[in-house]
Amino acid sequence: MKIIVHPDYQPLLSTLGDIVNGKYSVEHVYCNRRNTVERVVLPDGRKVVVKRYKMPNSINRWVYGVLRKSKARRAYEFGLLLIEKGVDTPKPIAYMEQRLHGAMTWSWSVSEYVDATPFSELYASLRQLAAEGDTQAEQQIQKLRQSLTQYVVQLEEKNVVPGDFNHANILVTEVEDDYHFSLVDINRMHIDKQATLHSTMKMYSQFCRSYQDALDFLPLYAEARNIDYDKCMYIFACQRNHLLKRKQRKLVAHRMFGE
Repeated sequence: MKIIVHPDYQPLLSTLGDIVNGKYSVEHVYCNRRNTVERVVLPDGRKVVVKRYKMPNSINRWVYGVLRKSKARRAYEFGLLLIEKGVDTPKPIAYMEQRLHGAMTWSWSVSEYVDATPFSELYASLRQLAAEGDTQAEQQIQKLRQSLTQYVVQLEEKNVVPGDFNHANILVTEVEDDYHFSLVDINRMHIDKQATLHSTMKMYSQFCRSYQDALDFLPLYAEARNIDYDKCMYIFACQRNHLLKRKQRKLVAHRMFGE
């Protein structure tokens, strides 16, 4: 068992061993599908988020065991890099890896708990209120869209390109009558790689759940960047088509290889 703990959290080393062994108190389950994400209460009362990554298939056990960094390790290291660049993400605490004869079996990442609302929940709630005639909610929606647009521009300027930029992976807090964003699920990401219009439209293809979302968000981005809107929409459509085809290929692969 390999356990890497951030220097600020060395006293938690024994507790992290208990987490690996399943000895912990779950306060809330965020996800329990391919991977498991839980809010955990430590013995000292501190709340953390534990993500356990599914055991890879027989081929990838060796890939992650020998050739590639585990998803847990990437989440830990990318978290530190993001914070260093001034991009908010829950502070990484540790990552753990379990191997059998050199092959990766299970891995875990542990981070601080952040009291924030997923973009998916906030946006859906505001849209429901707006649909019921709440004019203030409609104003908040527009403000949220504009704040998210400025956030995307800031990520570009810092050469940060998230690999899974969807509603559930963006946490939102309201600070001084404005919205503040934090990224989670960050094991797939490009940092210090020049952001381009294609990479940003790829992000939007992950973020926009429908073409209506694209019509709501892309004009704001085009205006903020002083870029031709039709060009943005064309590249977005190409990236979304590519994303949907990739999802279909992955679904076939999962059925064939069990991951």
